[in-house]
Amino acid sequence: MEYLSSWSERDRTLAEGLLTYEAGLHSCGHPVGRAFNPEMDGWFEAEWDVCYACAAADRARADTEKPDPGAVLHVVDTRPADKPLPPLVIPVTG
Repeated sequence: MEYLSSWSERDRTLAEGLLTYEAGLHSCGHPVGRAFNPEMDGWFEAEWDVCYACAAADRARADTEKPDPGAVLHVVDTRPADKPLPPLVIPVTG
């Protein structure tokens, strides 16, 4: 990967670490060693969250009877710059 030659050794090491970490995750986002361990049965709980970008896409799909062949749906952030979001506080559980 030629583009990596312009990266510092630190950046390459960090990128490699991220790739290694992500390779150990299942599609649900949990580490494979925990997600598939039978001792973890009953220790996971599912919670619903709302992705408002996905919700907009879902509404657009529901409102479109038959999209043109090859149509690709894009979700665009239209929030005005003069209406900044407050910080998102994500509660830590566990």
